[in-house]
Amino acid sequence: MLTPQNTAFFCVLLFTLVTAITDVRERRIPNKLTFPFFFCGILFQIWFVITTGGSIWSPVLGLAVSTGILGTMWFLGGTGAGDVKLMMGLGVWLRLDKV
Repeated sequence: MLTPQNTAFFCVLLFTLVTAITDVRERRIPNKLTFPFFFCGILFQIWFVITTGGSIWSPVLGLAVSTGILGTMWFLGGTGAGDVKLMMGLGVWLRLDKV
């Protein structure tokens, strides 16, 4: 059965598989992968909130936490900007529920 949770799971699984392969081969995560994933995540969360009555703050919180942690690491020189954009997309898709 295609539920919103299953849809998110398969999208995240496919995306992380593609970006992992790209990162290993090219040693970079291109914007042409991360930006569409991020914006599709926003559209998915809007659909999720409309269909299930969930909270819009869960994906916003997931985005803030993932960006805050990896953005700090990038600022300190510990990771690349592609990793930050990757985590921004994953933060939106995976949400941060029941804090």
